[in-house]
Amino acid sequence: MVDIGIMLIFGVIGYFMRKFHFPVPPLAIAFLLSELVESNFRRSLLLSQGSPWIFFTRPISVGFLLLTVFVVVGMILRSRKDRKVQVLGEDI
Repeated sequence: MVDIGIMLIFGVIGYFMRKFHFPVPPLAIAFLLSELVESNFRRSLLLSQGSPWIFFTRPISVGFLLLTVFVVVGMILRSRKDRKVQVLGEDI
């Protein structure tokens, strides 16, 4: 019965993902890599004695964090522009 419940839950999640046009591959990748990312995140916090500043000590980690911020901000700006185009009915 547990297997049927899990199947039902994932079926409902899949239905809403299709209904709201969410892509499935990022969810699958996140599901597969979540344990690895979480264990390494904990390891790094243990090494730094709980300080999150360890993520800002190396140039490559700062670069990845900045890249993440730029991508998220770009997606938000594009979403706002697309909404504005839909409301006005013309390209801005």
